[in-house]
Amino acid sequence: MVLAVLGIVFGILGLCCTVLSGIFMAFATAVEGPLGEMLRSSMVPDHATWLTAWSVALLLLELVLSILLLVAGVLLMRRHRRARTTWIVWAVPRIIVGAAGGLMQGVIMVMQGSSPSATGMPTGGVLYAMAIGAGLLTVLWNLWLPVFALIWLRRPAVRAEMSAWAPCGRGVAHGAPMETHER
Repeated sequence: MVLAVLGIVFGILGLCCTVLSGIFMAFATAVEGPLGEMLRSSMVPDHATWLTAWSVALLLLELVLSILLLVAGVLLMRRHRRARTTWIVWAVPRIIVGAAGGLMQGVIMVMQGSSPSATGMPTGGVLYAMAIGAGLLTVLWNLWLPVFALIWLRRPAVRAEMSAWAPCGRGVAHGAPMETHER
């Protein structure tokens, strides 16, 4: 049940963060004047408009993956037979998107620091070290749950228990009592 709760909590948090990021991006592109320039320069440097398209694409993928994670958590909480499949369908693309997000984090930091309008940003080796560190931390944060879920769902005992669950959830398909693994 811990994995189910993690899926529900992180699914809701992912939805909230993705929606707020989308609102910020829309607001930053709509505001005119010096405030709009400052907001846009904090998102993507002037010379990298192609990065905005990638940011929007990743944001939409994050939205879909957050919804899928929420659904996977609810299915697992209800002991639905499709819970395992939904977790796997979420975890595999989440690993790819998580790695891409970490890479983009590092690229954006380097591009912001090398921008002529960047003031007060570290330069040279410090900037690259910060970008690499932030990118690696982002990748690790993005990958821990999907990797853990894939490892946990691969265990034979978990697979056997989940295959006995009823297709509609809330019980066991074969009428046998559900085993609990609580200590």
